[in-house]
Amino acid sequence: KLLETENPLVTRRIVISGVRAHAWLDEQGKLSLESLWPLPTFGKVACPRMEVRNAKLVLANESPDSRPIEIDVAQAVILKDFACATDPAGAAGSCSSTITANGTAAFAEHFALQITSDDKQTDLRGEVRGGKLTGELIDRLPAQVQEKLNPLRGLELVADTTAIARIQPGHPINFA
Repeated sequence: KLLETENPLVTRRIVISGVRAHAWLDEQGKLSLESLWPLPTFGKVACPRMEVRNAKLVLANESPDSRPIEIDVAQAVILKDFACATDPAGAAGSCSSTITANGTAAFAEHFALQITSDDKQTDLRGEVRGGKLTGELIDRLPAQVQEKLNPLRGLELVADTTAIARIQPGHPINFA
């Protein structure tokens, strides 16, 4: 492969440990970390497995008086289906991704999340134990999110819950 000026290494897994990422919402409501997508390719195919361990995500609010929300991610795994690779003729194949994560946050004693997405739909499953929603937490969120949660001000909620949703283009979100 070296003689053909190709990378002789085949990447099957990347492990990232101890990362601290700062995030915010832009004017369009997109999370700043979305600019890191799509994931880099290593050779001819996207890396099929990326693991993030012991990470901290800091969600900032545009208000200087507000504390950011810290999310401690014990482990996250991003799996890309090999069919994402292009065939030798250059045509893109079907692509599916699965993201799983678990950890703790200012709003939960424990959370677990699974997102499975392909070209046709996205399935979400989230579980929260010791979830907390308070006015103080709403004040720490970005303004775009605060506006949507304004009707909940004054509500003090502590709950364990599981939510499941399917998102398909052109259809209403299907919650289970």
